[in-house]
Amino acid sequence: MDSIVSLKSLHEEGTLYINNKGEIIHSTAQARLLLALPDSTASISILNFTFLDLDTLLPVHFDLAKKDKANYIIEIFAINKPKYISVTLVQENVDHFILSLYDNTILIRKLLQFKSQEHYQRLLLSSIVDIIFEVNKDGIFLNCWTNKPDLLIHPPSTFIGRPLSDVVPHEISFQVLSLIRACIVDKKQRTFEYSIPHVLDDLKWYSLIVKNIPDQHEIVALVITDITKQKEYQDKLIFSEQRFHQAFHFSGIGTTLTSLEGYLLEGNTTVSKILGYSREELQQIRSIDITHPEDRAYDLFIRNELLERKKNYHTFLKRYRHKDNYYVWCSITISLVRNTANQPQYFIVQLVDMTEFIRNNEELKLEKKKLETIKAHLESKILQNEEANYIIAHNLLSPIANIKMLVDNLKTS
Repeated sequence: MDSIVSLKSLHEEGTLYINNKGEIIHSTAQARLLLALPDSTASISILNFTFLDLDTLLPVHFDLAKKDKANYIIEIFAINKPKYISVTLVQENVDHFILSLYDNTILIRKLLQFKSQEHYQRLLLSSIVDIIFEVNKDGIFLNCWTNKPDLLIHPPSTFIGRPLSDVVPHEISFQVLSLIRACIVDKKQRTFEYSIPHVLDDLKWYSLIVKNIPDQHEIVALVITDITKQKEYQDKLIFSEQRFHQAFHFSGIGTTLTSLEGYLLEGNTTVSKILGYSREELQQIRSIDITHPEDRAYDLFIRNELLERKKNYHTFLKRYRHKDNYYVWCSITISLVRNTANQPQYFIVQLVDMTEFIRNNEELKLEKKKLETIKAHLESKILQNEEANYIIAHNLLSPIANIKMLVDNLKTS
């Protein structure tokens, strides 16, 4: 019984008597109940409360200088949920005012809830970059929403209330109408892409999604998105993939995509020619298993440096065991591919067969050694000849000197 009386009392009017400084001079029991005031309201100012604007429900300054009959909302912060007290200001004289109080919590809460829903609906509508049509089972336009009217080929006034066939080409409207009816029957979303020539003969591509509307049995929503740029990007991507495919599979350089564990993911025919293994065989063996034992440690060291971001790529020489059980020298350029989250995905390995080059280089080194030996032998022979010539010259000069002395003596005698 007491609770019923208390609940009833919340809906009664309370009254405050204040001065021009906002200090409470007198208060009724109902006013103290609504504002949760103590029995003694001395030294309590009404300005200590939080006031909201009646229209916007946003915090405002309570101004006693306002005109008579000004309206506010006082927000009381309770333990569970805030309470909202409607306030009407009545000016009794220059120095005193009367405040009429009434508990309006339920109504204000509903109003706040409505404003919140309205806010989210506005956000939702403002985020729509597509065109949304409401269409019935016969394909007649009932309504239209869009934030970009320039996306519409015709203004809404020209097609609302008219069928699809009057607005878009017959071959498109026929397919869309069949999708609408199928969507109404089985309640499943349908998607359709089409193109329409635009001004300056530009071809515009659109994606159309047919969706069911809750509580509507014969009306659907058509969501239309301009996908021209996506189509152009897809065309460029397809062209880029084709170029990559051509460069990858028909390159004279052996190229592989290798997993982090060392298994072949993809490889071109040049790799098979260099190593002698088929693509299927290479997928069953790890790269390290056919690497020369002396080169394995360095190969693993380079891969770890790539994984640890110490290098972006590396080029080095290593030996692979050919399927015919001999080793092939290859120049290796290896790099690591990461995803958008910077997680390692796979290695790109390029192989150039250097066996013939290294063999020729070794033969040149042998020939160079032979030439150096021959050169040393010739230099030794030349030195011996020079020594022999010196001896001969010495032996010839000695008799000539003696003959010269004899001639000089004959002349004197």
